[in-house]
Amino acid sequence: MGLMISKALRTDLTAGQKGFTIVELLVVLTVIAVTSALAAPSVTAWIQNYRAKTVARQLMTDLQYARMMAVSQKIPCVVTLTSGTNQYTIQQNGNNVAIPRQLTFQYLNNNSNNGTNPYYAPGVALGTNPVASPWSVTFDPLGVPTFSPANVSQATVTQGAAAAWTVTVQPAGGVVIGGGPSYVL
Repeated sequence: MGLMISKALRTDLTAGQKGFTIVELLVVLTVIAVTSALAAPSVTAWIQNYRAKTVARQLMTDLQYARMMAVSQKIPCVVTLTSGTNQYTIQQNGNNVAIPRQLTFQYLNNNSNNGTNPYYAPGVALGTNPVASPWSVTFDPLGVPTFSPANVSQATVTQGAAAAWTVTVQPAGGVVIGGGPSYVL
């Protein structure tokens, strides 16, 4: 008798229902839309922070590289940051020792990258704290930095209101990153 009831129940449930109702689909789509709308600002802020932090890390790495070049070759090495063009260069004896970093694409007539810019960080801005452009740090053969202007030892990397990182060259030549996002995930 139990077998007959379960077979009848199974037949009744599967015979009439073969999909979702339009109301069920609309409820699911509404839940997805509301969730996406709530998550979008956090994702946008996270992406901005990621781009700015990536540029800050690259700047820190390049400053450390310049210091190592000055010490290893016993020749001063200069990093010059120009905030108006969002780029910086590393030079030794007036010659570039690394690829100039520029944070926006330069387009040729065929809309392709012209080869001078291996990095693309849309919306990221380089600057200094306090404001000075151009700003340069010269590492002497002992790795000790001198700044031009003399009172500026910190570069800033920002994107929008969500991300602000600082790259500080310490008096002994060390380079550290500080700051970070001003949002909470």
